[in-house]
Amino acid sequence: MAAEIEVQKALYLALTALPLRVYDAAPQAADGASTATFPYVEVGAIVFAEGDTDTEAGFDFIARIH
Repeated sequence: MAAEIEVQKALYLALTALPLRVYDAAPQAADGASTATFPYVEVGAIVFAEGDTDTEAGFDFIARIH
């Protein structure tokens, strides 16, 4: 579980260094329109898959960024 948290932290730090506002979900008005001002990104699902071998521990991940 620690690796997943470290990946999420690294993505956040990399995106905010650009500088961008980073959201899990951009704020929305009552009518569904976005109230976030550009530039911003939304970080969606981050999917992890174990990639262990007989000699090394590892994983792959896919991050959805809008």
